[in-house]
Amino acid sequence: MGAESGVIIKLDQARGINKALTRMADIAMKDAGDTRNKVLAIAHCNNPERAEFVKQEMLKRGTFKDIMITETAGVATVYANDGGIILTL
Repeated sequence: MGAESGVIIKLDQARGINKALTRMADIAMKDAGDTRNKVLAIAHCNNPERAEFVKQEMLKRGTFKDIMITETAGVATVYANDGGIILTL
């Protein structure tokens, strides 16, 4: 999932969670440009192991100024659902 003009849209689909997270990393990096001066933020909903997996996938694809991993809160929890990941650059 992604957002375009404030509207949530489906970007792609993959079978299996690891394939989906790997594809999410690919999509995030596609339009990111130079990430050396960007902060990577990963929010997880009750799944720190999955957040760490995404961090390692992103590190395979780029270098970042900083990386933050946090738990979801508020409305983000509704969008991510239990076990979900939210990624932003």
